[in-house]
Amino acid sequence: MERIPLVLESDDKEIILVTHDECIFYSNDRKRGVWTKSGELLLRKKGNGRSTMVSEFLLEKCGQLKLNSQQIQENLSISQQACIYLQLGKNQDGSNHTAFKSNTLVASRMNLKPGGKQSKMKGINFGPNNQYQSMINDDGKPKGMKQILIERGLWRNSLSADCKLCKDKILDITQTDCCAHRIISL
Repeated sequence: MERIPLVLESDDKEIILVTHDECIFYSNDRKRGVWTKSGELLLRKKGNGRSTMVSEFLLEKCGQLKLNSQQIQENLSISQQACIYLQLGKNQDGSNHTAFKSNTLVASRMNLKPGGKQSKMKGINFGPNNQYQSMINDDGKPKGMKQILIERGLWRNSLSADCKLCKDKILDITQTDCCAHRIISL
């Protein structure tokens, strides 16, 4: 089958389908049933133990998403076939979906007000102009969600840190400005 070239108008954008697959391997993976002598019990560790997630992204145009030659040269410590890089054993609870470095911007780890127990998160680029925003105040304390939203022009006096839907982890795609956590997470 021959690929038909895409013709786009000046304000059109190409939409590229990216599929994602992942598999998690746990250190205590095993069969549930075992054969033992009568009256003997097999002692097993509780829980799944540490895990390693293997994650892959596939694109129709180029197949497996992987580092290009320039990225390989810039990141010699990462495997050439890497699609995602995780450090083994960094996440003790076994769930790689929560394995973020302490300075990664994660809305659910932020306070409404500055300082407190939240970690110092690294700055980010956001918005259509790719504008840089620091997550740390001039005094060295982490900014709160309120200050970040004020700087972006998105703060409303009625906003709370979390709304009931977000606290209960009920995803409603129509809710885009229900609380500070939701606005920052988008």
